[in-house]
Amino acid sequence: MTFNVRSDRTLILAGGCSRRYALISFTAPLAPPKAGRMPINVSFVLDRSGSMEGERKIELVREAVDKAIGMFR
Repeated sequence: MTFNVRSDRTLILAGGCSRRYALISFTAPLAPPKAGRMPINVSFVLDRSGSMEGERKIELVREAVDKAIGMFR
C-alpha cells in the first residue's frame, strides 16, 4: 500500500497556534477481478458553505474527488 500526504501550506509557524489541513491519499494493490460483480452507485457531496472558503480547502476536496473518480474502472 502506498500513502501520500500533502499539506495546504509549505511552511508552518515555529511559535503560536495555527490550523493546517492535509490531503491524505493511499493506493491499495489491485485486487483480482471477481466474476459476476454487482455494479454500485457512488455519490460525492461537496460542502460549498462559508467554512470552505480560503486556505485551499475546496481545491483540496475537488482534487480528492478527481483522484477517486480516476480510480474507478
